[in-house]
Amino acid sequence: MPTYTRDRETFRGEASDVTTREQPQIGRPMRPWGYGRLALILGLLMLAASGCSAPDEKLPPRKAGEKAGKGADASASPADAAPDPQPLPADVPPRPAFAPVGLTDAAKLQGRLRDECFEVAETLLADFPADPAGWTLLGVVHRYFGDDAGAEKLLNRALTLDANWPDAHRQLGNAAVERGDLDGAEAHYRLALEADPEALVVIDSLVETLLAKADTAAATEILLGYLADHPRVVEGWCLLGKTRMVEGEFGAAREAFEKALEVEPTSRDASHGMAEALANLGRETPEPVNLELEHRLRDRRDAAHPVRPFEALDGIGPAPWAATVNYWAAVAHARLGDTTRAAIGWRRALELDPDDHDSREALATLYAESGRTREAMKLRQEWCDRDPANPAAWFGIGKLAYSLGLPEEAATALKNVVALAPERAEGHALLARAEATLDPAAALAAARRAADLDPTAPHLTLLGDTLFRGGERDEAAAAYERALALDPDDDRAKQALERLELQPATE
Repeated sequence: MPTYTRDRETFRGEASDVTTREQPQIGRPMRPWGYGRLALILGLLMLAASGCSAPDEKLPPRKAGEKAGKGADASASPADAAPDPQPLPADVPPRPAFAPVGLTDAAKLQGRLRDECFEVAETLLADFPADPAGWTLLGVVHRYFGDDAGAEKLLNRALTLDANWPDAHRQLGNAAVERGDLDGAEAHYRLALEADPEALVVIDSLVETLLAKADTAAATEILLGYLADHPRVVEGWCLLGKTRMVEGEFGAAREAFEKALEVEPTSRDASHGMAEALANLGRETPEPVNLELEHRLRDRRDAAHPVRPFEALDGIGPAPWAATVNYWAAVAHARLGDTTRAAIGWRRALELDPDDHDSREALATLYAESGRTREAMKLRQEWCDRDPANPAAWFGIGKLAYSLGLPEEAATALKNVVALAPERAEGHALLARAEATLDPAAALAAARRAADLDPTAPHLTLLGDTLFRGGERDEAAAAYERALALDPDDDRAKQALERLELQPATE
């Protein structure tokens, strides 16, 4: 069996080979752009949201060349003032002792940000002591700053509140990997995955652990199971290809990379992996397999709490990690109904890391759902100004403009999306909706493209609707029937097909 390498070291299963902490994925675009669980959390909260200002008027998006105001906190509202902090539970371990900070500005900043991380996590725990999120986040902060004993106590305390809390299991799995306890890591990762089967970051960590144990069969089984339900996740196919190469199955690896390229023809990971697999086919002594991927199955929105050691911040500074702590605290506050602290946390994350697009997306979603559309649009426009080549930024403006009844502005933004990311079906689908009353031919072309790229029931129903509006009744019926074949419970497709059958054709 060939060895495999990662981070310039060879992994052979020894404890010393698996001690690097995971680095947070700061500022990566959403995958997918719909924002998933957080959008659902925020949507459910709006009926009971506190501290939100009155809805403002609809605001047309600013054109691409116009400049937004500076400063992430420009959208602050007096209603977002933080409430008074609550006392911590008695069984919370004390903060670890630290040497006095140095006299340089950099040292003072590092000390302030360290204290801020503790304060943010402690505030979440104090506000919601019966919820495991605060105990988990504070455990992450303790572990990050070297207090492994305190971290383990906090993470295990989270599991007394919810024995299936996946974030705590994942963090305990990470700690076990650092100790070289691969069996313990596998056990915690499997419990985390059982509690949250959609957690890509757990799948990635579990696969890495299994490969470090030379259990390629188990790693392959997990990836095949995941890809059976998520066949359009290119990173999953790439990791499967790498795993197949570790097994020495280079033909199967090539097939996995071919699947990845079908999903995303421009994937560098898939292209490089394909070249590596082809180069090893037929060799008596295969080259070592490099498992490092540019895009791994890691995503901060779907993960627990990313952790990395201080030395990994060389040249970056501690601000991005402090932004990550603020981000995750805000996610928990939003889930638990405290939209005021959620808004404060995401704004602070943006102050620390203006390229933290996860926090920008979350805050813009919160503002839009609570009627603060002017502030939401401002945040999204700032994102496009900072990163005009990012399709997720333009998708956010298009989505918001469409929701505000501004189809022309939405279509303008969404044309940028499909130009920058032609392989992403959601951009074409929303463009089809925006163009419906503006350019029916363009709407139909976009709907066809979305259905071709991702032939799911919603996209096929959208195609049926677009065809029906254009008078293509037979094609529309076929699209609805394809949607129902994929999802017999799709009420929208059912109702559309019934209306089409009941409505007589016009000459």
